[in-house]
Amino acid sequence: MKDIPLKKPKKENIHKGHRERMFKRITKFGIASLADHEVLEYLLFFSIPRRNTNEMAHKILSEYANLHNVFEADYNDLMKRTGISERSAILLSSLPQLFKVYTESKWNFQNRLYFYNYTELANFVHTLFIGENVEVAYVILLDKSYRLINKKVVGEGSTFSLHLAHRKTVEYALMFKASYVILVHNHTSGNIESSERDNDTTRSLTELLRRLDIKFLDHIIVGSPLTGTGSLAKRNAKSYFSYAENKMYDLPGLRGIVHKPKKSKVLS
Repeated sequence: MKDIPLKKPKKENIHKGHRERMFKRITKFGIASLADHEVLEYLLFFSIPRRNTNEMAHKILSEYANLHNVFEADYNDLMKRTGISERSAILLSSLPQLFKVYTESKWNFQNRLYFYNYTELANFVHTLFIGENVEVAYVILLDKSYRLINKKVVGEGSTFSLHLAHRKTVEYALMFKASYVILVHNHTSGNIESSERDNDTTRSLTELLRRLDIKFLDHIIVGSPLTGTGSLAKRNAKSYFSYAENKMYDLPGLRGIVHKPKKSKVLS
């Protein structure tokens, strides 16, 4: 009688139930409990419904070194360097802009749009540059109570026209009847030191707005938003340069404010 060969036991699938375990972990402890590659795994669940995403997550992270680089990469570059699908690449590369929309919405919802000091202002302006890979200039328009009326792009790219930026700043200030304006732009290198071009912009805009009787409070240069350690206020305080705070070109900055407006009572 021949021996009947024993069937080899099936290898246990170590990934079985992995997604469910991760969802439970996030529900209980939050996304902050995940390692970087696990964050990518989790995000890829939404663009890859059934396949194991662990290997792909490790590949992406090894290619870009950290999550910051992954999320700020162009989606075409993500596809080319990692082989992920267009849907996955768009999902990952859209996250900074999604966070930017969320943050701006939160500011509006909380109605924290009165700027009485540089901590409040810095926290706000840094949100404008989340996910930006090019230099962008904004004019911040305030009313007489230092409340934000609007924010508008007046220049984009490292070689944007200073003349056009000046003209747009004046146009928006008059259009929205702003009492005060603040110019803000970013340095994508993260270096917040002012350049000669920045100084020329500030000097010429100061003279132009003074002739038009528009109050130019400050020109602020932003480094890399939301980086470093510690509280949001401390991080942002270390990553901007203020012409007014450095007493340049007689810009007044945010000063001389005594009272905040009272919050309206909610009727029951």
